[in-house]
Amino acid sequence: EMYIRAQNIKIPKCEGKKMIAEYEIHFRTNKFIKINIIPKAEDNIKLHHNQKYVIDLSCPGQNLLGRHLLISAIKEYVFQDKNIELTKEMCEDFFSDDKRFKLNRFVKKKRLPSKG
Repeated sequence: EMYIRAQNIKIPKCEGKKMIAEYEIHFRTNKFIKINIIPKAEDNIKLHHNQKYVIDLSCPGQNLLGRHLLISAIKEYVFQDKNIELTKEMCEDFFSDDKRFKLNRFVKKKRLPSKG
């Protein structure tokens, strides 16, 4: 379930506009370069292959620099503070809050273990 959550992080609205994630992948190496959070154009227009309605932490794969860049973007777009130092407790609280994710009903029923 954690893996599913990590692939489906909601993107907060900005000034009432629905936002989407646009992933930039290097065309030769096929490695993650960066993520841009941009306004969704129109409701009836389909997303491009490199766009998602969610932030997907699995996008960089084994690319360590890509992972670092993606975490920096999450700090800026999700936590609204690019300099925030994320603690274990903050991350646990984040991942246990269903409102932070676009999950289907089946996944929502399977709760994360509570902190003991």
